[in-house]
Amino acid sequence: MACRFYYGLIGLISFLLSTLIVQSLKRMVFYDTMRPSKFFADLTDLYYVDGLTLHSYFSFPSGHSSGAFTMFLAFALFVENQWLKFACFVFALLVAFSRVYLMQHFFIDTYFGALIAVIITLLVYSYFHYRTNLKNHSMLQRNFFRKGGNQS
Repeated sequence: MACRFYYGLIGLISFLLSTLIVQSLKRMVFYDTMRPSKFFADLTDLYYVDGLTLHSYFSFPSGHSSGAFTMFLAFALFVENQWLKFACFVFALLVAFSRVYLMQHFFIDTYFGALIAVIITLLVYSYFHYRTNLKNHSMLQRNFFRKGGNQS
């Protein structure tokens, strides 16, 4: 897989849109949603990771999960190797799991962050890939890392 500007454009737009949606929901709709550390503050038998700053609010949806699923899905859409596609999914899941493990989010926060990312990324990919002619534009077919343009 060549690293083309076209792929980067789809990844960037997907990331920006999903981030805008997630952060808008976090800050304008669900601003008072408590994070696990705040919600379970009265329990004494909780495991805390040393050196980690725990936040109290803006839990829903998870921005880290959304970002991970956006970028790993965008990458997976353009690679042909099935093992790399699977690895992308595993890495995105690990990011979401880490957010729950670190008591920064509930499962539902990470689930909806991932869901928003998948929907937005697939919509952006579908729009650019099937509804525009940008995939054939010579400038967007240029490689990031090689000089000379259209080498495969």
